[in-house]
Amino acid sequence: MDNVLEKKMSAPEQDEPETRGEIIDMDDTYTPGEERAVLRKIDMVILPFMCFVFFLQYLDKQSLSYAAIFGLIEDLNLTSSQYSWCSSIFYVGQLVAEYPCIYLMSRLHLTKFVGATIIVWGIVCMCLAAPQNFAGFATVRFLLGFSEGAVSPAFVTITSIWYRKSEHTLRTALWVTMNGIAQVVGCLLMYGIGKNTALSLDPWRTLFLVCGAMTVVAGIAFFTLMPNGPRDAWFLSPREREVLSMRMAHDREGGDKTSFSLGQLRETMLDPKAWMVFWFGVLLTMQSPVLTFASLVIKSIGYTQLETMLYTAPSGAVQIGLLWVGVGLCALFPQQRTLVVLFLIIPPLIGNVFLMKLDVSAGWGLIAASWVASCMTATMSIVLSLSASNVKGNTKRALVNCMFFIGYCAGCIGSPQLWTHGPRYREGVITSIVTWCLLFVAIIGYRVLCIRDNKKRDKAGETRQNQEVILDKNGLPKSDLTDKEDGEFRHVKCDNVRPCTRCARNGVECLNEWIRFKNQPPPPVRLARTEDATSKEYTFSADQTWCSPEGELSFVEEREHLATIYHIEPIDTAGHERRDSEDATTPRETSDNDTIQMPDQHPDSPTLNTGAHFSETHQSSLETGWSTDLSSHRLLERPHSQQQHGSPSQGSGAHLAENPSPDIQSSDYNLQAEESLGVGEETAAHTLQPVLTGAPVYRNISVWPLKDAVEAKLMRYFIEKIARRFDLCDPKRHFALVVPWRAAFCPPLLDAALALSARCLSRTTDFDTYTSNRYYQRCLNSLISTLEIADALKNQDLFAAVVLLRTLEEIDGPLSGSDTQSHLIGGHLFARESASELTTSMWSPGVLREPDELSSLRNAALMVAFRQEVYMAFACQRPVLPAFYLPQIDRCLDNPTDDGTWTYRILLHLVDALKFCFGDEPTTPENSIGRHDQLLSYAEEWYTKKPHSFNVLFYGEDGQTQSDNENRCIAPEIWILSDAAATGLLNYHLLRILLLSFDPHIPRLGPLRSQSLKKQDREVKEEVKTCIGLAEGNPECAPHFLLASLGIALAGDRFEEQWEQEALMKFLKKAESLHGWSTLTAQWHLPGR
Repeated sequence: MDNVLEKKMSAPEQDEPETRGEIIDMDDTYTPGEERAVLRKIDMVILPFMCFVFFLQYLDKQSLSYAAIFGLIEDLNLTSSQYSWCSSIFYVGQLVAEYPCIYLMSRLHLTKFVGATIIVWGIVCMCLAAPQNFAGFATVRFLLGFSEGAVSPAFVTITSIWYRKSEHTLRTALWVTMNGIAQVVGCLLMYGIGKNTALSLDPWRTLFLVCGAMTVVAGIAFFTLMPNGPRDAWFLSPREREVLSMRMAHDREGGDKTSFSLGQLRETMLDPKAWMVFWFGVLLTMQSPVLTFASLVIKSIGYTQLETMLYTAPSGAVQIGLLWVGVGLCALFPQQRTLVVLFLIIPPLIGNVFLMKLDVSAGWGLIAASWVASCMTATMSIVLSLSASNVKGNTKRALVNCMFFIGYCAGCIGSPQLWTHGPRYREGVITSIVTWCLLFVAIIGYRVLCIRDNKKRDKAGETRQNQEVILDKNGLPKSDLTDKEDGEFRHVKCDNVRPCTRCARNGVECLNEWIRFKNQPPPPVRLARTEDATSKEYTFSADQTWCSPEGELSFVEEREHLATIYHIEPIDTAGHERRDSEDATTPRETSDNDTIQMPDQHPDSPTLNTGAHFSETHQSSLETGWSTDLSSHRLLERPHSQQQHGSPSQGSGAHLAENPSPDIQSSDYNLQAEESLGVGEETAAHTLQPVLTGAPVYRNISVWPLKDAVEAKLMRYFIEKIARRFDLCDPKRHFALVVPWRAAFCPPLLDAALALSARCLSRTTDFDTYTSNRYYQRCLNSLISTLEIADALKNQDLFAAVVLLRTLEEIDGPLSGSDTQSHLIGGHLFARESASELTTSMWSPGVLREPDELSSLRNAALMVAFRQEVYMAFACQRPVLPAFYLPQIDRCLDNPTDDGTWTYRILLHLVDALKFCFGDEPTTPENSIGRHDQLLSYAEEWYTKKPHSFNVLFYGEDGQTQSDNENRCIAPEIWILSDAAATGLLNYHLLRILLLSFDPHIPRLGPLRSQSLKKQDREVKEEVKTCIGLAEGNPECAPHFLLASLGIALAGDRFEEQWEQEALMKFLKKAESLHGWSTLTAQWHLPGR
């Protein structure tokens, strides 16, 4: 049998020269100095080869996520599912490659085989720069995975050839450390490529070419310089090769045996520990998509491509740190490697929990959670060392290694399919949490199995009979016993006594190993009984610690250059209370269905395929230049065929001309706002600031009619549903009637409208959430470059786009305690500029020239930005920023006005109340009482003098007295005539909640304090109920539900009866399901949730 220890050969000459073995007397010795010298040389030659190749492999795996940030998804028109498959299919290739690798690694020259595969891998990697669609890219990704299939399992085998078991953990950790280093270097490399705008290729294509070229060079070096075993060690002297052979013989390890043993195959398939290693591979990599998708999560917060690379890089440093913490623990507790693994599972498990729970507004807290959640390399390195140390036999070791990587590939194939619902990928994060818990249990099982096997060997009392070992052609022991067949093999650690106590007691030769499993049952492991994470959502312990963002996150650049031009003062947030986010906004679960059905669409009506989320017309229009021919700037009407296919001189692009024709004077661009729509060319030359060039602001031909059915559906949804949220107090309905047709000429405005519609649909239907992200990112890219134009802040269309993006933040943000202020900064810039020149005309391309619309849309956007700021100030419990004040609103209650202005009067008064309640101006108790009385008096006068149109149209049935709690309603429906009137009344009642809660008349001490507080609770609860009734009476208006939910978030803790709490919870869930606004924070704050 091939697994029997071979006897000493009688005559070496009987062997062929190329296969003859050598005999080494085990009584020969070597000094510790000799061993250290050999080990040092191995570390200087073998280890760098493995480390650099593993560095390239991990860089290659991470390159997909870097490419996604820099336009891969957009350039190849990938859907969310297709992007996930681009990740999965790589590991399909690796999985297919594992089967032939099992055979080839045991038959061929190991290092030559691996070197050749590295060269092929590099060539295929460079080919990734060529595909133009999903099919081509996925095919190359499959081939890339296939060519890399032999590398990782071969490295485990190579480690066991050159290093003893006691050295495996440290060396494995060294080449696994390349994971973290590759992530840091990869982010910086991608940052440098993305920063270099002179490159003719797309940044992501350049990245693949660079990675592939580096890999080819590494493969050639590996093929030519990497020795196959001790006999080929060109860097060792003959004596050093002999020392290496003896030290490996002491470890009872077989060499690179070029035969395949069917007996070892059978033993492997029946060994439960081998299958445990397989499940280690599956469970370890089920959370691997965190590494691929973490950068997308960070980017979804609002960072640019380059910033995302910089903020992703520290993840590698965190991985390296945790990895070496594990190595240090193994050195301190050499008998407890499995327990060290259990400890290392805890940090990424906690990181995934935070990644699921934290809201986008948590900012740096969410980024830090993504760093910790991706720390799987520390656990993997020690698990790999366990596999290398506790498996013996050439074929069996190769099989077990391949089983691990088959499980590794299986996990990597399946897990990305659970990460398809961005931007938070909740299902994928939950999967990571579950698999970490399962791995925790599996490690305990592995430890128990090792202890059981040791007991069996001890009972059998098998000992080694031979003191001499025959070496194979590589200078390693030719015996090929498996761990099961070798009676002396133990999952044991020596106690450093010669002979050690355990070996002396069992009558076996002491090999004096440094790191092995101890041969006694471990003390009982107490597992904390924790509640199932899926049994109750958003459940935390009483002493839960939360991460806080350390800085403001912004999408819009506010550079020093911009501040100099506009004299912008920094937003002062000093003194404003910032509270940590106490819950997470998670995307709604969406199916893989590629169809969209509008909320008001009949179930039997046709649905639309969402495969092509961006129309070709919309996309291509962003790629051409702005026409300098003023003859094209004419009437805005439904474009005819000749208009859509104009002459080359006219152009049809989205960018302003970078090189205007020299024969056209600058006055040709000085288009006055006073020009009426449809004037001829003879009136084109007037005086106004010239249109600056270089930013993707306008196209000169309308995209109407839209050719993409999904975009048309999204625009119709915006007009019919979304615009109402902005036109609450606008009788002219600018966002419903003006924004859509202006968006046909303004790509940033169109992208913002489509992004908002897609986001709302994804939160209320099964529409793909990734569609919104794509429009959103494209809009951001346009806005960031546009805001450096000198007159950009006077542009009404860009202002409207920023207002729409701000609403996206409100949808995903909590109802209290936090505000990212990402687009608040952009709104601050526009609002400040608009407030200073409300009557000044603004620049716009000649195709948009109506004076009324130019000023009115800008004013409408300013009004919406003001309402957004008041809402966020209320939610975050801070004063309103001065830039959003509306000085043009007449606040005199004796002057009759329209419903919208009457509503803005109470909103401006709410601004004063917020300053009174949350401002940091010093005041005396007397002044505080006087100011409170003034605020309350004005509010009551506003309510008393309100127009008749503000009166209640109908009161619904009051269900508070019903005995059945399920049918009891906390407030009757209250019908109001108009959205403007209902908005005004809701803000009035919110103002009442604020003033009642900050009533300085309430005694600080004494018997009247309790009575006053009870009265305050009753009055505040009535105000909250009225807000709910107003929202229920106008269910189609999303902001009304939002304002009522804000009232619950602020005062819901005052409702103590269970049926009231259930009614509030029902209302909050209804608000989220109807309109998509996150109410999770408000739900969390409710007592008895």
